Amino acid sequence: MTGLPDHELRARFDELRAADEQGAPGFGAVLARARFATPDRTHRRRRRRLGVALSIAAAIVLAVGVSRTSRRRSFVAQPLSTWRSPTASLLRTPGFELLASPSLIPSALDHLTTMLAQREGK
Repeated sequence: MTGLPDHELRARFDELRAADEQGAPGFGAVLARARFATPDRTHRRRRRRLGVALSIAAAIVLAVGVSRTSRRRSFVAQPLSTWRSPTASLLRTPGFELLASPSLIPSALDHLTTMLAQREGK
């Protein structure tokens, strides 16, 4: 890359800037085009009213849909002890019974009966 002196770079950028300014429209033309493209107030009001009406209609349809689906379902209270995990069947693999820990209550009762049997035997 060749290094150009600062004054030559400035001159080239000034030429580019002048070419851009010649091709650009005047401020008055841009402003007039913007005013022409902007809708009048009545048109904006109509669009706003239409948006509000559509929002209200969507809210009503949503409320009716939610109320209908909630009426179809019967929410019966079930005891927590009867609840089963939906993924519990995924945890049951071949040989699951071998790895299952023994229940605490029967083992405690077995120990108690063994102790009582030993005392009575003495």
